[in-house]
Amino acid sequence: MIKRISMLVFSVLLWSCGGLKPVVTHDLSPLGTWVLVSRSGGLAGTTTTFDAAHRESVLQLEQDRMIRWEKGQKISEQSYVIEPGKVIESAEPQDILKAAESMPQSLMLKDGQLILRGQCYDCYTDRYQRFR
Repeated sequence: MIKRISMLVFSVLLWSCGGLKPVVTHDLSPLGTWVLVSRSGGLAGTTTTFDAAHRESVLQLEQDRMIRWEKGQKISEQSYVIEPGKVIESAEPQDILKAAESMPQSLMLKDGQLILRGQCYDCYTDRYQRFR
């Protein structure tokens, strides 16, 4: 009887240990609130980093509208679409964020960051961190 109970306990432990593997989840949706952490590029090719805690520049992507905030003040609100297309930094099609009042930007989610690249050769690359 003790062997059976021991075998049952051992089997349950062995089976449950398979469920203890760490699960890494990444939110693959660009919807949400994003804080600018770095901007690079331009004519001079400079890189500027920002402290995400200060929330100097915030991008809010909702289902059908995009809102930009600078130092707590709303500076723009416009509708947008995300569609696949040709981008200047890759031969492969990528998602492009298009808004009526803004230059098209390639959009990529990588390592928990939202990366927006203006679609011109001297444009900026903005990296955002999700704000929760």
